[in-house]
Amino acid sequence: MVKCRRKLNIEKIAKDTYYLHGGTDEEFDDYMDSIFDYYNEIGFDITVVDSEVPFSIDRDNYRFNGAIDLIYKNQNGEYGILDYKNTIFKDYNREKYAQQLLTYILALKNDSKYCDIEITEAKIYAIKSRSLIDFNIGESRLATQKEEIQNTADLINSHEFNKNESSYCNICEFLKYCNG
Repeated sequence: MVKCRRKLNIEKIAKDTYYLHGGTDEEFDDYMDSIFDYYNEIGFDITVVDSEVPFSIDRDNYRFNGAIDLIYKNQNGEYGILDYKNTIFKDYNREKYAQQLLTYILALKNDSKYCDIEITEAKIYAIKSRSLIDFNIGESRLATQKEEIQNTADLINSHEFNKNESSYCNICEFLKYCNG
């Protein structure tokens, strides 16, 4: 069972992110039940190191900002990152999620607080399907992701990129670049 203090911390984190991303009061209890099932039944025994960790990757021709849901330490003392998705996991999203997690690890390598820790695990927890998914985060994947970010930045800077329309287009800070 989730300890009371940890339960309150989890609820605070969940509320902060749930409503930020358009969650409704009607679904919040199911959302919380799924999160607590994750902690109670999947047996993922971790120590939370930090949550909602903001990051910025700054290079000569781009800046990439975001936030990492959770940095943790496992029972073996190894560090990992976890991203919560309020969705049902579909395998066709696996590569997109892998790229996101790899980007987080690259960001931590440039963060003065976390640059000395090695992230050995990267996971997604899909809340609606109550699925914990592990991702391969080897050095070659990190190098490829770093290169892909640079290539994407180069394309954006040269105005040669494909627009990916979504419900977030109207609030995207890059709206002026793609006429979204």
